[in-house]
Amino acid sequence: FSGSPLALGDWLLYPSPDERLTAIGADRRELIWQIDEVPTFRRGIVSGDISHAALITDDEQFITLSAQGEVLDWATLRNMGSLTLTPAGEVLAYTRGGLWRLDGAGNWFEALEDAPRSSGSLAALMTGAGDTVLFDSERLHAFDSGGNLLWRTELAGIAGDVTLAHYDGGLLLASTAGNIAVIGERG
Repeated sequence: FSGSPLALGDWLLYPSPDERLTAIGADRRELIWQIDEVPTFRRGIVSGDISHAALITDDEQFITLSAQGEVLDWATLRNMGSLTLTPAGEVLAYTRGGLWRLDGAGNWFEALEDAPRSSGSLAALMTGAGDTVLFDSERLHAFDSGGNLLWRTELAGIAGDVTLAHYDGGLLLASTAGNIAVIGERG
């Protein structure tokens, strides 16, 4: 295997250097399924009901898979996107074209009409309160559950692959280029 696994319920999904995605059972010995020609993934997330998973590969391919190993959708992104879950367990994808909700059949639906567009580093996070926080490579934006802008904060000079996390009333943004920012929950 060539990377960290993604938990799919009790199973683990492993990438391999020979572009094969492998699902290993709960006993960590049983081979459940394999899919050939799946590049190593950099980001992955599993829906709350464990019916499907979304992967973004190192070469910016976006793949939606069923829990049974069926490829539901395969799209090429123009830059690295970000994945998060809604409080209800729905998969959200933040890409250059906006914020999208993915269903268990691999269909994409616009999740936030006013999501900022960007061709740079992207990160998305949904808080337990249902607020959506998006980083568009220059600014951090927060929207309430109705899609209304709550606040916006400038974050210049952030480079690399970016992730967002929510901790104890604050937000942590970190990048592979060594950038770290701690932001209050209200910007």
